[in-house]
Amino acid sequence: MIPSDVKEAIFGSIPDHLDTINVCVGYADRCDVALELQSYPVVATVRYSGDKTDKSRTPVNHILDVQKENGEITYTMGEYRQDTVSLAVYAVDSGEIPAGDLLDDYMQLLQAWALKDLPDIVEIAERKEMSDISESGDALTRNFDVVIRTALTYERVDPAAASIETDFSL
Repeated sequence: MIPSDVKEAIFGSIPDHLDTINVCVGYADRCDVALELQSYPVVATVRYSGDKTDKSRTPVNHILDVQKENGEITYTMGEYRQDTVSLAVYAVDSGEIPAGDLLDDYMQLLQAWALKDLPDIVEIAERKEMSDISESGDALTRNFDVVIRTALTYERVDPAAASIETDFSL
């Protein structure tokens, strides 16, 4: 699961303007795309999915970090997780700009966002290829997925381990 603050930061960073055109950005499960396309020429929806262990990054013993301070050893335990941020973009003709051009321009903006802004929020594991243009009712649509990596952690303090004597002199 992606932490709530990370979800909010991702959602808040998704571009909501394309030059002078306002873009409606919403969560896929809450956004009525057909209704929003009546007011906006571009609608972008976001969905989070895929929560799985990143086996290539998670140590077998699940110890991610060890700190010794004030006579205590603190272990940061856990695992790295991979989640997919799926963005679906819908566009209709704006009157002056064809839907296909709006869609392509916004998808380029999203790709730049994934390269420049998203890594400031969360680690990127993979950027997947963009889907081809398809039709959805009166709109054209494309999809773009980014696999992100987060850590699921907890701390374990071991005060006894810090006091073990290690003098092996004879």
